[in-house]
Amino acid sequence: MSIDKLIDWIIFPLLKYPIFLYLVFCPPQANVCLFLVCYSLLLIFCNNLNHWYKCKGNEDWQPLNEVEGATVLITGGSDGLGRSIVLEILARYPRVKVLNIDLQKSPQSNPRLVDIECNVGDIEALDHCLDRIKACYGDQLSLIVNNAGIRAPYQDMDQQQKDTIQNIFGVNTFGPIMIMQKLIPSNRQCYVINVASTLGVLAPARLSTYAASKAALIAFHNSYSSELSTNGMTKIRTLLVLAGQLNTNMFRGFEPPRQFFAPMVNKKTLANKIIDYSARGERGELCVPFYSNFAHLLMALPILPRALVRKLSKMDSCLPQE
Repeated sequence: MSIDKLIDWIIFPLLKYPIFLYLVFCPPQANVCLFLVCYSLLLIFCNNLNHWYKCKGNEDWQPLNEVEGATVLITGGSDGLGRSIVLEILARYPRVKVLNIDLQKSPQSNPRLVDIECNVGDIEALDHCLDRIKACYGDQLSLIVNNAGIRAPYQDMDQQQKDTIQNIFGVNTFGPIMIMQKLIPSNRQCYVINVASTLGVLAPARLSTYAASKAALIAFHNSYSSELSTNGMTKIRTLLVLAGQLNTNMFRGFEPPRQFFAPMVNKKTLANKIIDYSARGERGELCVPFYSNFAHLLMALPILPRALVRKLSKMDSCLPQE
């Protein structure tokens, strides 16, 4: 049990339809019932309006199975969240081809899955790789998922090695930027997903390089999304994924604290949500678990309450020294 389940199963339904709670515990009064019904209708209207705005565009959005010759590009699709996204795409869309840029091959082969061996952090090698992809598939790319990510050892900042810092920024930041610059089409529908991290906002101790690289990706994504909106380019839509700790290999090796408030994110569940967003062409952010929605709010607090929350959550003391 976690706070996310309580929110989904109890708190949100009661906030959406408080009239049921009122009828159970209070003598019904017509004026109160009318107010609560109007409140629920207004809340539903605002939620639908927000959803409509995130999905609206000059043209109707087509899911991948309706796009002729649709091809997906993903980085780091051989393991972890990336592998779950690849499997979800292959299962949902029987005619879609997936290009996987990774250092290792996929565990199981598939005739619609093309493994492209390349280090996303090696800018020169990635540049040549993207040129080949653009020549072969440039007019077919309909979904780009910048998923590949690496971290440094859990160390204090003064122990971080120069080569390690450069490699992490190469994979987590510079690689995704180059992919977007070179491969996003200008004349066809394309959905662009950047998998960042809540740690890019909260920046806990001993994760300075990883957090900084994800923070840079978040800023770049937000600026690029604003450019698209300002220029009225609704054929290109973007999604920023801000996830907490996933049940993948990257952050294994320690026991996450406060799992009731910050539960582990299931990679298959998240992959399913990501593909749901892409099918609708929904812009914005996908924040999981629930606390991720308030990461920016925490960092905007005065330093005393911010320090108190960080201490209570143990986010700065949970990582071992590696």
